[in-house]
Formats: sequence, C-alpha cells, structure tokens
Amino acid sequence: MRWNSLATRLILSFLLYVIAVTALLTIVPYTFVRHMLEEGLAERGEARLKIMHDPISGYLSLGMSNSVQTYLADFTKELPEVSYTAMADDKGIFQGNSDPSLVGKPWSGNGAARPGAGGGRRQSATYRGKRILEVSAPVLVEGKPVGTILIGLNYREMDNILGKLMQRLVLIGFLVLAVSLVSTRPFTTRIISGLTRLGRMTKEISRGELRTKVPEEGYDEIRALARDFNTMAENLRTVLQQIQQTGSKVGEFSTSILSVIQNQATSAAQQAASVSEVTATMEELG
Repeated sequence: MRWNSLATRLILSFLLYVIAVTALLTIVPYTFVRHMLEEGLAERGEARLKIMHDPISGYLSLGMSNSVQTYLADFTKELPEVSYTAMADDKGIFQGNSDPSLVGKPWSGNGAARPGAGGGRRQSATYRGKRILEVSAPVLVEGKPVGTILIGLNYREMDNILGKLMQRLVLIGFLVLAVSLVSTRPFTTRIISGLTRLGRMTKEISRGELRTKVPEEGYDEIRALARDFNTMAENLRTVLQQIQQTGSKVGEFSTSILSVIQNQATSAAQQAASVSEVTATMEELG
C-alpha cells in the first residue's frame, strides 16, 4: 500500500478520527472517576477529623499534651490511606504529630483554621516525597479555637484504582482501533476499486474504444459517477457517428461536384472540337 494512495489516506483519516473520539471517551470517564475518588478521600478525611476532635479537645482542656501525641500516633496504625495526623497550635507549630520528628516544627499551612470553614480545609501537599491531600479543621476548647488538627491522606489506593481503570480504557481503545482498522479496509477497498475501474475505462476511451461501459455498482456516489461516465461515453459515440455521417455526406457531395465538373469539361471539349470543325469548313469554302 503506497502512502500517497487514496486508500491509505482514507484509512489514516478514519483512524485519526477514531483515535480522537476514543481519547475523548477515555479522558472524560477517567477525569470523572478521579474527581469522585478525590472527593470521597477528602470526605473520609473530614469525617476522621470530626472523630479526632473531641478526644484531642479533651486532652488539651486537661493539659495532657503527651496523651495528644499518643492518640495521634495510635490513630494512624490501622488506616493505610492516612500518612500522618497532627495538631498545630495557633502559631502553626506542631504540638503533636504521628511522625515524632516533626513535633516542634512549623506547619506548612497558614496557621489555625478559622471556625465555620465548612468542616475542613483541603490542600495539596507532599510528605516524604509523596503527593498527599491534607485536610485540616480547627480544634476548639470550650468553644474557642486553640489550634488546628490535620490529617494527611495518601493517594496509593486511588492511584491503584485509576491505574487499573486506565489499563482497561487503553485496552478498550486498542480493541476499538483494531476493529476500526479491520472494518475500514474493505470499505476503502470497495471505494478505490470503483475508482480504479473507472480510471481503466478512461484509458480505454482515450485509445478510441468508445464501446466501453462501466458497471454501475457500489456506493451511491460511485454508481452516479459510473452513470455519468457511461453517459459521457454515449455522447462521444453519438458525436463520432454524427461526424462520420457528416463526413460521408461531404464525400458524396464532393463526388457529385467532381462528376459535374468532369461532365462540364467534356462538354466544353466537345464544343471546342465542333467550333474547330466549323472554322475549318468555312476556310475551305472561302
């Protein structure tokens, strides 16, 4: 198959269209599922913050800072999607953290979350080089904000689900592409065969074979083209017949004119001979 052939261009154009549509139908569900998974992850984080709030608030009201640290460390043990939990004071300094190495260090957030923030604030962050979703909410003691509790949620489970989804979508895309390639070949072959046949008949007409007739079959456009081609060939045959008839008539007319001219020439010769005889006779008499 030549790259510059019409069949190749038709197949490539159709495949590009299929790839574009498949990509669109792949990106849309992937984006939707990703958004739903991120939303679900954030909602679970907010729910866990509500669970954490009352125990931490109680420990703080009693001045039991060590209990806060122990509670935060124990909270993450059986939750694989939780990378860390922490509590920062109103100055943004960690007073407790499931990662003890971060206690006493500044939080990368913007200090204490204000009450009435809708149950929690979400932001993207990194922890140990991994992308996480950090959800934070104010911690209240006797109705007053004294700091912020936060939870870092990793994307391991979500990435695993999205990875499997992408693999399936890519597989479906390749299957659609393969089916399209297989089904497109007969379609383009049928179109090109009609055009190739028409080109062959055109060469025969150019060599003077006007009796050639193209079969009117195939798709509507190909049949219409073949019909017009046959009409053109018929018109050429008619014109050629008319030219032949006109040429025949011109030949007959020329023959008639030549015969008349010959007759007139013979008559003139006879008249000249008669004149010569009369002249000779008159000279003898004189």
